[in-house]
Amino acid sequence: MRTWLRSVLAGEESFVGKRITVPLEKKIATFMSAFSEHIKIISTIQVSRNPKRYKKILYVTALEAIAKVMYPNKGSRERFIKLVHNWGDWNTAGRISLPHLVAALERTSDGRFEQLRQFSYSKLNNWGSGGPVYLNKDPDFPEIQSLWPKDNKEILLERLALSKLRHVDLLYSYRNYLVHESRQPTVGFEDEEANAPFYESVNMHLTVFENKAPEWHLVYPAGFLEQLCNCCLSSLKDYLHREKKDPYLSFKYGWYLVEHFNNEESFPVVYPFYKTEYDDLKE
Repeated sequence: MRTWLRSVLAGEESFVGKRITVPLEKKIATFMSAFSEHIKIISTIQVSRNPKRYKKILYVTALEAIAKVMYPNKGSRERFIKLVHNWGDWNTAGRISLPHLVAALERTSDGRFEQLRQFSYSKLNNWGSGGPVYLNKDPDFPEIQSLWPKDNKEILLERLALSKLRHVDLLYSYRNYLVHESRQPTVGFEDEEANAPFYESVNMHLTVFENKAPEWHLVYPAGFLEQLCNCCLSSLKDYLHREKKDPYLSFKYGWYLVEHFNNEESFPVVYPFYKTEYDDLKE
């Protein structure tokens, strides 16, 4: 029975020793249909309190699964960022979050950053207050890079690299709060129709200049994450057909939580606990 179940999960069926191989096109179609339906179901979730938070948690896990098929040999962070940046059709993904950049510059007295500090503080001050402020107000990566100290190699505050302030990287940090702590790290007032990331000034805080400035909270709406899922899934479909790749090969199927035990090619059973009539027929 174990052999039959494993074959079905892997896209093959075996009845009384006769194996029926499922064509690759059907495997891809089945996978895409299941994931498309999954994303649609997420969009319809209704709970009594804060449904957007639960939708976001599920959307980022769906993105993780898509990324695992696209980049099976990459780590979680790298494959998530590569998927969203390369296939998410997100034109502000590479921009630097200005409030995060200012927050970093507030925390260093290094004189090499003075030109960048003046530029960034002035630019953020022009935002005023209120909201929403959309990401097209953020500077492009090359614009900030051109003001970066040439001898610094883009490292700020010890190990904080400039690239970590890109939105595609910040989205991964946002994803971590959702997945590991079941919470949204920032405060924002997103409408049900919101489908683009934005900043909202929630309250005021004291700056290094000892006057009041808006506290900008970055929000990645549930509608935006839904769009990312659909866009990345569409790109995945083209990729699977182009590369003739079985999406199920990126996942280990089985009932053991230790993945090694589910991989009988690399870790075969040599002294079976039990045998079944199907195993007898196969022999």
